[in-house]
Amino acid sequence: MSWRRLLWRSATIAGAAAVAYRSSPPLNLERRWQTGSHTRWIAMCEEPELVQGMTYRDSVDGVSKLVGAGMRRMTPLKIKVYGIGLYMKQDEMVKNLSSWRDNTADQLFQDIEFWRVVCSPSVSKTIVMKVAREVSGKHLQQGFDRAMLKRVRQLAKSGMEGGKQALKAMNTKIVEKGTFLEGEELQFAICGNGKLVLTFPDSSFIEIENKALCLALAEMFLGERAASPEAKHE
Repeated sequence: MSWRRLLWRSATIAGAAAVAYRSSPPLNLERRWQTGSHTRWIAMCEEPELVQGMTYRDSVDGVSKLVGAGMRRMTPLKIKVYGIGLYMKQDEMVKNLSSWRDNTADQLFQDIEFWRVVCSPSVSKTIVMKVAREVSGKHLQQGFDRAMLKRVRQLAKSGMEGGKQALKAMNTKIVEKGTFLEGEELQFAICGNGKLVLTFPDSSFIEIENKALCLALAEMFLGERAASPEAKHE
């Protein structure tokens, strides 16, 4: 995942106090971020971000900010399937992720605990899935089933029940929407209380309350066994 901003990057927590999002240092070339052999400047601007040929808004709700984005590809031809953008609120990052504020991108990618916390259904976040090529809702449904059905069954055995039914409800709505065109997006807002709000390109939405679904969905995109690990690391 291309980490263009680290919202907790210079935050110093003292009791309930933390450095605000737009505090010093100033905008533009704010800090260098080491990614393997490449050094990238992190810009704290409000402009849309272009990642792997797809444009991501700075914010989806005026509060959550774009943390990073990547591309899911089909191997071995590396055909673009969809892009993912991760959005989080400043207070959520300071509260849950400050322990990793000094880590490099490579360190974050390899840190299982970091992604476990990010994927937790108690941590609010929005995952934007941008379609890279025209695809039917039925095709998406099949992909979600392949990636998530086994996981929600495992979670049911550990006491986090109802995931299978919640997944079916989500997929039913996706299939009903028919065809998704190139560039259209689905917004998966995981609200931190076990509720998922899925918003479609036509601005309609569905709300589903189920922690297992929220966890399995986040793990599919960002977990240790994500459907596309390279998307987290691009």
